Amino acid sequence: SDELKKIRDDIGEVSSKAEKSGTAFSGAAEQVAKYVAGYFAFTKVIGFIKDAVEASVEAEKAQFRLTRQVEAAGVAWDVWGGDIQAAIQAASEYGRVQDQEVSQALRRMILVTNDVGGSVKNLNLVMDIAAEGSFELGQAATIVGQSMEGQVRTVGMLVPEVRKLADTMGDNATQSERVEAILGILHQRFDDATQKVPAATREYELFKLEMNKVLQAFGDLFVALGTPVLHTFNEGVKTWRDIFE
Repeated sequence: SDELKKIRDDIGEVSSKAEKSGTAFSGAAEQVAKYVAGYFAFTKVIGFIKDAVEASVEAEKAQFRLTRQVEAAGVAWDVWGGDIQAAIQAASEYGRVQDQEVSQALRRMILVTNDVGGSVKNLNLVMDIAAEGSFELGQAATIVGQSMEGQVRTVGMLVPEVRKLADTMGDNATQSERVEAILGILHQRFDDATQKVPAATREYELFKLEMNKVLQAFGDLFVALGTPVLHTFNEGVKTWRDIFE
C-alpha cells in the first residue's frame, strides 16, 4: 500500500512537471507564433511596397531612356511626348502589356531605324508579332525595326516567308519597295494576333495589366512621399530581422 502510494505520488509529480512544462512550452510557442504571424504579415506589406516602388522606378527608367532616344532621333519630347505617350498607352491596351514594356519596344525600334514616327505607327504590329508566340516583345520590336530598314536577309533568318523576297525581288528593288514588301508579309502573317489568343489567356493578361497599374500607382505614391517614409520601412525590416537572428 505504501509502495502503491509512492508510485502514485511519483506519477503525479511527473504528470505535474509535464503539465507545467507543456504550459510553459505552450506559452512560448504562442509567443513565437505571434512573432511569426507578425513577421509574415509585415513581410507581406514590405514585399508589396518593394514591388510597388520597383514598378514605379522601372517605369520611370523606361520613360527616361525613351525620352533620350526620341530626342537623339531629332524629335523634341516637349512637343511630341504627349502624343507618343498616348500611342504607348493605346498599344499597351491593344497588346495587354505594361506601358514600360511598350516604351522599351519603341525605344528599340527607334534605335534601329532612327525613325520616331514610323516606329510609333508600327507599335501594334510589334504587339501582334509578340502575341503570336514565336517571338518575345523585344525580338518583335527588332524584327519590325529591321523590316523598316528593308533588311530582307536579316529578317528572313527569323521569318521564313520573308526569306523568299531575296530571290523574287532581286537586287534592283528600291529601299521603299523592300520595306513595303517585308511589312506586307508581316502584316499578312501576324495582324490581329493579339485578338486570336484564347479568351482565358486574354483575361489573365488583362488582369496582370490592371494589377500592375495599381501596383505602379502605389509605387508612385510611396516615391512621392519621399526618402523618410522608405527609410522608416527599411528600419522596420532591420528590426524584424534582428528579432529572428
